[in-house]
Amino acid sequence: MWGLCRAVMFCCDQVERPVAIAHHDNLVTYLGFVFYGPVLVGPLLAHADYLAALSPAAAVGPGWTRLRRLGAGLLRLTGWLLVIELSNHLIHYHALVYSPDDVQRLFGRWEIAGLNYWAGQLFHVKYVFCYGVPCALAAFEGVRTPLPPRCVSWIASYSDMWKYFDHGLYLFMQRHIHGPLCGARPSPLRRMLASAVVFAFVFAWHGLMPHILLWAATNFVCVTLERLGARLAASRRGLEWRRVVGAALRRRCHALLAAPLFLVSLVSQVGFITNSGELGWLAMVEGLAPASSADMLVTLGFLYCGVQVSYDVKRWRQLRARLPRQQDKLKEA
Repeated sequence: MWGLCRAVMFCCDQVERPVAIAHHDNLVTYLGFVFYGPVLVGPLLAHADYLAALSPAAAVGPGWTRLRRLGAGLLRLTGWLLVIELSNHLIHYHALVYSPDDVQRLFGRWEIAGLNYWAGQLFHVKYVFCYGVPCALAAFEGVRTPLPPRCVSWIASYSDMWKYFDHGLYLFMQRHIHGPLCGARPSPLRRMLASAVVFAFVFAWHGLMPHILLWAATNFVCVTLERLGARLAASRRGLEWRRVVGAALRRRCHALLAAPLFLVSLVSQVGFITNSGELGWLAMVEGLAPASSADMLVTLGFLYCGVQVSYDVKRWRQLRARLPRQQDKLKEA
């Protein structure tokens, strides 16, 4: 699938024929891009970024500086690999995943929630390592790579999850599936149908299995509801409500409405992360059908706090990204 997606990117760029690739339409360039060693099994590298590194004017920096950055990056990733090995040695997570009957018999609702939380953390750290090593090697050669996966605990919006976890795959689907299907002026219905095709591709990409289908369908519903809420907030009545209500109350209402979607997205991803339909179904039952209404209120309360933390982390990231640009402007002035 990785090679097929890179072949699609190359062919689409050949059809569009931008000026930047006028001299990169030969078989050697095609084979070099499709079978580029560092990212052969992920992440998805943009064709334009690969061609930019082939340009004679590409600035790669001194060799010693690049080698030092490569060593520092690989050392950091080795630390994360040790974290994975240590967790597997102490927690026996995979043994629990392959014994869903024992999990249901021995664990209560909150223990299962903790196991699911750890599954998300382990999944993220695994991708940090598996994508980090290829990206470090590609960056050493001067190739621009996709953004690294963001921590799943800091993302409460599933549209942001798809943007920032596997950024290369997101850009591929946005440019080659969602964008062409939407067209220049998409209607809401056409945008929704394009999203349905995207998540059908996600289902095929990750494996044609029932628990993957459930996960992809739930993702589609959650993303569609988020977009519907954004459209309502941008409507005339929504803008009037925003003018009347203060910013703090708007944020609380937004987090309150996002908490149930956050719960659904969390429990639906367990089957995908663990690759176990039985454990995914157990997480759905325990998460969405608690023993009492008090348990559900407590759960939504925790998730409400998680959404608020997610907003703060997102704002902190935006401020941190904006600060270097402001400093550059001050230097130019």
